[in-house]
Order: sequence, then structure tokens, then C-alpha cells
Amino acid sequence: MDMRGLLVDLKNVIPPATKKNVLKLILAIAAILGCAVVISLALSLFIPDIKELSHGYGYLAVFLITLLSSASVFFIVPGTVFWVSLIITMDMSPLWAAIVASIGGSLGEITAYWVGYLGRAIISPQHSQEYQTATKWMDKYGGLTIFLFAFLWVLPFDVVGIIAGALRYPVKKFLLYCWLGRLPRSLIEAYIYYYAGTTLIDIISPYLPSWLSGAFGG
Repeated sequence: MDMRGLLVDLKNVIPPATKKNVLKLILAIAAILGCAVVISLALSLFIPDIKELSHGYGYLAVFLITLLSSASVFFIVPGTVFWVSLIITMDMSPLWAAIVASIGGSLGEITAYWVGYLGRAIISPQHSQEYQTATKWMDKYGGLTIFLFAFLWVLPFDVVGIIAGALRYPVKKFLLYCWLGRLPRSLIEAYIYYYAGTTLIDIISPYLPSWLSGAFGG
């Protein structure tokens, strides 16, 4: 395996760590966190007993959200915002929520696979560089390519999903490597946003009106 070539290609595909790109990443994380807290507040206000539903429906909701958001080919659906907000609101286990999210997200990616398998792949211009890189990687590395695209936020997984389908990559192996990449990614998302979200709620709750802070259990 030509790891040097792989690292060079990876460096070219991933945006450089400039001040502007780092700021964009921080703003993106902050935006997701803010939206998650707002959604958690709304859910708590309109469904006062929502925590009681966590054992019966919480993980099912996480599964369905990640499944549907991953099933959208080249259409950005902020599934992360919604499933991490459920973790915060329902006080679910970040570990189990991440495991469920990784399974739902992996199964949803089968849509891109079948788009490529059926020969109706359309790669938009903004993904052309990633498409060329992913095609070369799939020829050389296969499973590692699927893992990297599933794990790294900056790489559009639909691209490699379509290529895997077009190349008739074994669907079971495709789902396995996709899950292996999705699991650590989901764990990172779950723990970052769960603890950051609950900390933010604890900070702002004392400054909210009593009826509003009560939605958070304050």
C-alpha cells in the first residue's frame, strides 16, 4: 500500500488548516451546538414528558433521523443537529445513541451505492476533485477509502458510495467499512455536543425566565 501517495492525496482533498478554514469549522460546530440547544428547548417546552419517552422511542428516533439524513444523495440534511439534540433533551446515553446513529447512518448510505450501481451517477462540479480522488483510491485501497470518507466530515460520502456501487463493490463490505468509519465519527459528535450542550444549558438557565428555564428541568 502506497501510504505516502494516500497521505499526499488526502492532504490535497482536505481543506488546509488556514485561519479562515479553522474559523469556519469553529462556527459550524457552534452553529450545530446552538441549533441543538434551541431544538432541545423547543422539544422540552412542547413535550414536557419527553424524557419519559427516551427508553421507548429515543433511540428509535435517532436511528430514523440518521437513516433518512444519510439516504439523501447530495442533499445536505443536518441530521446531526436533530439526533444530538435528542440526546440532550432525553438525557440518553451518548455511547448508545452514537452506536445507533452509526448504524442508521451506514444503512442510509446504501442509497448512494445503488445510484452508482444502477448507473445513474451524477457528480456535481463542486465534488469533481473528490470524485477523481475517490475513484483512484477505490481502485487501490477499497475498504480504507470507504472508511476515510465515512469518518471525515469534510469528505462527501455520497461520492464514494456512488463509485462503490458503480464498481460493484460487495455491498456487505461496503456497509461494514462505512459503519467502521461512522462509529468513531458518531461517538465524537455525541460526546462533544452532549457535554457541550448540557454545559451551555447549565450556564444560561439561571438567566432565563422561570417558565423558560423550567423546560430544561431548572
